[in-house]
Amino acid sequence: MKNSMGSFIAEKRKEKGLTQQALADKLHITNKAVSKWERNLSCPDISLLTDLADILDVSVAELLSGKDLTIETPPAIDTIITNSVKQYSDDIKRYSFKRMVVIVVVLSVLTASALTFYHNYQLKEYRRYLSTYQYNIALETHELYNYAVERDYQPGFITADAYENIICRCSKLDAFLRGLKDFEILSRQTVLKGTIYQLQSSVAELLSLVKTLPRHNDSYILSAEQTAEYESLIENIYSKADQLQLQIDNV
Repeated sequence: MKNSMGSFIAEKRKEKGLTQQALADKLHITNKAVSKWERNLSCPDISLLTDLADILDVSVAELLSGKDLTIETPPAIDTIITNSVKQYSDDIKRYSFKRMVVIVVVLSVLTASALTFYHNYQLKEYRRYLSTYQYNIALETHELYNYAVERDYQPGFITADAYENIICRCSKLDAFLRGLKDFEILSRQTVLKGTIYQLQSSVAELLSLVKTLPRHNDSYILSAEQTAEYESLIENIYSKADQLQLQIDNV
């Protein structure tokens, strides 16, 4: 029968009292791989030859020959074979390491690119929503100013129509400001958040003031002191709203 590496491995394995699984465990491979070797369906990877020879207590030359060598292999030849196998094994490991480094680098770049894309997409979505809030805050502030001090306004009097619109605009403006505070992108924008709180405070004060005014016929009456406070709050809201728009543009 022709000598084969597979039958030689099986023979030496059994002499050592090792199962296919035990040999596989020592080489950190599967028992199916060992089974294929012994059935001559495949050969051991060259990087495993030295370790396999040591486990089976044979030389690499005998392992490659598939038989016990009756004439001792000259040490120099066996050393050359062993060193060649080791060198090749080391080269394989270096290549594997380099390949692994390349894979890690590529995956890192892809991950960074994906995260950058997601961040930019998220930022774009945030800005789109911010723009919506910007627009609505600007609109409500403009309408509030229009009804409060421009349209038929006379110091000391607020028409019933203006009164209802001021209440409505203040409520809407407060709702938009509350929504704006919930934006995660603004969580570290201390100055901007301060402006939002100041604007909210002025809106709340105006709302509170207007709701206490007495009605006379089709108008609501303000005292001289209330008129001064009313006009000051309107100007402050308009000014803070402009300031807020600029700060949002710089986010």
